Amino acid sequence: MQLVQFIGDTQPHTVPMAWAGEAFEPGTAWSLIWTAKHTAADDDSSAVIQKATGAGISVTEDTATIELVPDDTLFLPATQLVWDLQAQSLTTGEVRTVALGGLKLSRDVTRRTTTSVPINTLTPAVPFTGKSAYEVAVENGFSGSESQWLASLVGPQGIQGIQGEVGPQGPQGIQGVVGPQGIQGIQGEVGPANELTIGTVTSGATPSATITGNAPNQVLNLVLERGPGRYTFTLEDGDLLVHYDDVPPSLAIVDGDLILTI
Repeated sequence: MQLVQFIGDTQPHTVPMAWAGEAFEPGTAWSLIWTAKHTAADDDSSAVIQKATGAGISVTEDTATIELVPDDTLFLPATQLVWDLQAQSLTTGEVRTVALGGLKLSRDVTRRTTTSVPINTLTPAVPFTGKSAYEVAVENGFSGSESQWLASLVGPQGIQGIQGEVGPQGPQGIQGVVGPQGIQGIQGEVGPANELTIGTVTSGATPSATITGNAPNQVLNLVLERGPGRYTFTLEDGDLLVHYDDVPPSLAIVDGDLILTI
């Protein structure tokens, strides 16, 4: 809450009080103290102005009236102060800050009621007598008009001053907002279909299958486990032949499927 006080005036300031989000009524169970300081970090011992209950503070329900008198501000400069209003329980000693804000001290010269020098409002003003500065200059040898004399008073432009030091770098600005998502790119072309052919077929203790080459032309190489005296494998004309008890089954790729014919 901002208060404005004219320096040297008697002026009451009305301040509403609240605690924990609700109106605070001190009644007779709490005493109040109002403190104005240069900064909020200053101790109350360095207060510029202080008022207390019964000595500058009056209370009506949840409203405190702080009355400042001429002696409080008469010798202070025009400045900005901060203030807080604290309540202390007369039974438990608990202290609560029930209001706070700023206090602007302003010196208003239009509010003066007396003058520093006498002002004669009855006698017409008497013009000053004497020679002007131009007339004195002419008497001392200046030759020219009054405008030329005025122009002669302007001296040559001075040399440029040295450049000042570079100030410290300012703090980094806050990060900007994320921009909108870009439009989706066009779909790429469909690649060629992969062709898989049978490569080598061998027997071994551990069956395995490997694919070699790069798409779209790749080769499937097989290692098939051979049973104890029961199976033999051969590759004839692109077909994988599995011999079992002298009956030659065949293994081939047809339309992308691996076909075992027995």
